[in-house]
Parts: sequence; C-alpha cells; structure tokens
Amino acid sequence: MNQELIAVIAQMEREKGIKAQKIISAVESALLSAARKKYDGADNIQVTLDPVTGEIEAVVLKKIVEDVRNAQSEISLEDAKKMDGSAE
Repeated sequence: MNQELIAVIAQMEREKGIKAQKIISAVESALLSAARKKYDGADNIQVTLDPVTGEIEAVVLKKIVEDVRNAQSEISLEDAKKMDGSAE
C-alpha cells in the first residue's frame, strides 16, 4: 500500500502538474483532520508521510506528569518509560 500511494502521488504529479510535496501535504492534512475528529479535536497529534517509502507516522505528543489528570494530553512517567526507556 505504501509504495502504491507514492506511485499514485507521482502519477498525479505527472498527469495533473501538481507538485508531489503539495499532494503529500494534503494527504497529511487529511489524515491529521481524521485523527483529530476521532480523538475529540486533540491538538497534540502530528502526522507525516515519508515521500520515499510512503510510510505514514502518526504521533500523539504528551506531557510526562506524576499525576495524570488529562489522559489526552498527559502520560505518567511509568507508562512513558514502557514506550521509551529514556523518558524522563
């Protein structure tokens, strides 16, 4: 699927004359919008599409805290360390 997406983007660039980066930005924006809709308007989400591999990465940025009061924007140190041992 990922390489197919890159192939479609390249084809659109050739046929429609739209720069690949502009198409990639539009895809990223659409994915970001969908993610925000699914997660109640969260504004701490980032989406990137690698133009070479077609890999899509969606990341939720959270603040590490001792006492989690908002699970949408905060994470405990214990849970953060489970994801990344170097978390502080």
